[in-house]
Amino acid sequence: MGTPAARQGLDVEIGHRPFSAGNGVFLVSYEKPADAPDAAYRLSLLTYTCNVADSYTSVSYTLDLRGKLTRLRSGGLTGRFSGVLPATATGAGSTVRGTFKVAAPARSRH
Repeated sequence: MGTPAARQGLDVEIGHRPFSAGNGVFLVSYEKPADAPDAAYRLSLLTYTCNVADSYTSVSYTLDLRGKLTRLRSGGLTGRFSGVLPATATGAGSTVRGTFKVAAPARSRH
């Protein structure tokens, strides 16, 4: 992620890759000041990429971005997100909301 040095970023991909026609994934990106606690993470980018007729297309939910990220005692993460896709000349806008939970990474035993 292209985060400035004074900020720290974390990306979460929600969905399965590779994805077949009609399926997609959300990329949910959070940022916080580098010296701030994890509770300061806020949603900075919300994008949906899908496979339509063997071609990938992405849309960004750029309005009213809201989200929170929390680190669990287990080391995993839980979060929520919402955003609005602006209306275009070819279609109406839409709102998306979601939650997720990411397990802590497995620790290797040496």
